[in-house]
Amino acid sequence: MHAALLALALAASTPALAPSQETPEVDQNDPVAVYHALHEAGDHAAMVAFWASNEARVLYTIDADLEGSLAMWEGARDPETGEVVLNDEAQAVIDLHHDRALFGARAAAEAFDRPIFHDYVASFISWSAEDKLAFRGGQAAFSNAITALGTGDFEAALVAGERCTSLAEPLGDWWGASMGLGASGAARLELGDAAGALADLSRARLLDQALGLSRSEKRNLDSMLRACVELGRMPRAIACCEALIALTSGDEAAAYTEQLASLQAGE
Repeated sequence: MHAALLALALAASTPALAPSQETPEVDQNDPVAVYHALHEAGDHAAMVAFWASNEARVLYTIDADLEGSLAMWEGARDPETGEVVLNDEAQAVIDLHHDRALFGARAAAEAFDRPIFHDYVASFISWSAEDKLAFRGGQAAFSNAITALGTGDFEAALVAGERCTSLAEPLGDWWGASMGLGASGAARLELGDAAGALADLSRARLLDQALGLSRSEKRNLDSMLRACVELGRMPRAIACCEALIALTSGDEAAAYTEQLASLQAGE
């Protein structure tokens, strides 16, 4: 879902994980293979350990099961009547997707001591037909927001970003909420509303961090830094800069380090 919209590459390295006696050996560089094998083996402890070393891969891996189940449901839905007819085989596949996603989410919640993964998955598989349509509406709104940001139509981007958030939050779609808040925050910043931007971007950043979305967190932190500077909130700007240094490396980290020195010097 969101992975496709944001086109984020998962480049994190994957340390080896010693399988339990019940778990077959799989390629540790293939998180989907590990996830599937550990679910089949029912090895919760090994799943916790694997996620703990692969935070950036958790949400994308689990979300593939959620999107897969939704796609099957949509494929069985009559677009005119809205009626959904699933045969036993299709229902069994959907049930597998849901069970595996819950298995992965419970392990992630334990690995990072954060309930957001479990809540996100449990919310997704609880949705009614109307909720599923609202979810797709939120995705469409986010796509519209990104298009509007790209063309400089910041008013339209703000409206679309807010719609995305308003549809996502009641559903427990925390990934979608983060995306909508990030879009509306970016639009507000360009429209000269630094305070409003900071409010949206701060919420997006916290959701990003909880979900293990470091690239999105970095993007929103960078905009938060700009908003803080515009508002003259220097201690918070310094805090943002320090967080950005921790999330970056090389020339990018060096640039933030230089900016941090300027902020600390009151320049």
